[in-house]
Amino acid sequence: MEMMNGQYLLLQTEDYNPGAATISSAIVNHQPAAAKERMQNITTTFLRCIKWQVEETTDPVNCPYHYFCDSSYPGGDYPPTVDVLVLLFTTTLFLVTLVFTVQEIVRIRTTTSSSTTAATGEGGGRRCVIRHKCGGIGSRRSRRYWIPSGPIALPFILLSLAKGYRINTLFPLAECIGPALFQLLQISALAFPNDDDDDDNMEGNFNKLKYDIKYILFELSTVSGILHASLFLDYIILPYYTGLDALMSSTSFSGECASCVCRNEVLVVGGKLVSYRGWSMSMFSVVGVLCLRTVSRLLLILLSYYDNEVHMATVLAVVKLLQLIIQPILETTSWILISIDSIYLMMNSPESDGSAPFSVATYGCACFLISLHVLTKLQSRRMVRARDAIIIT
Repeated sequence: MEMMNGQYLLLQTEDYNPGAATISSAIVNHQPAAAKERMQNITTTFLRCIKWQVEETTDPVNCPYHYFCDSSYPGGDYPPTVDVLVLLFTTTLFLVTLVFTVQEIVRIRTTTSSSTTAATGEGGGRRCVIRHKCGGIGSRRSRRYWIPSGPIALPFILLSLAKGYRINTLFPLAECIGPALFQLLQISALAFPNDDDDDDNMEGNFNKLKYDIKYILFELSTVSGILHASLFLDYIILPYYTGLDALMSSTSFSGECASCVCRNEVLVVGGKLVSYRGWSMSMFSVVGVLCLRTVSRLLLILLSYYDNEVHMATVLAVVKLLQLIIQPILETTSWILISIDSIYLMMNSPESDGSAPFSVATYGCACFLISLHVLTKLQSRRMVRARDAIIIT
């Protein structure tokens, strides 16, 4: 990537390091302390700019496009304590998601072993399955309150992303934490549905209807949360990526103002250096999965009130089509897209000095959670085959 030559600051050529791999090292290394501070202020202006203005150039040969920052984010940065709290919050959510994912793997493996025992004719197999399921209902029912997409953590995620442009001291949200937090929300929404897995065991239509309505409300709130989170994330990262492109790909400072730069190409919103966006195909695919789950549950509610057998058969066929064909395909697509995003950010995330290992570790954790979910799916298929063996036996 080509860097500006720093002529606005009248820096010496030997004090400039255009071959550095990171933003701050390319700009301020080997410069006097005063020049470092001034250049750091200009860097902050670039990365916090929310409106770039293009004006007529006086040198169409050397400066075809002339841009300057017209306005920046209001207010200053929060103190470093807020950055640390957001980092701890994100770490806690990851650990909670990890624990519930491992718990799900263990639950499926135990259920599969019990089902296999029952299929081979050994006593107590069915009793073990029922006891394990009944013992796990409470934990799975309460799990939805603690996962990142649940009603407790989700408001704090939205608050962090909404104020993320001011969380910019130690761990800037636009640099790493923000996209990782949003991916954690997507992974949680996909991996942990809001159902209780005990609807079939409920007695009375009122209890079933109550849990169905609660499930639908949880899913719709998660959809709303993901949509808002994607918009908040873009509000953080788009100005950051735009300023990064203006800082890294412009040819020179024009010298007319602190943020005035000359470019050989048009500066687009979000820049061209990093293509990741919150409002993306991965987000829409996750929202589509949640909407399909909601529609399926609504159809099942309607099915319980149908008296016409023809209508019941039609609705049941639609539900099977959604649950057995369309939804699994869309879920698989969502996991693939989220994995691609994580790997891309791991390889191309913008970083300051010394933050490369932190970015790799952050997005590596997201990839690790996705791998665990794949293992969970494989275990689930094994459990289905074990149940089929019981039926055949």
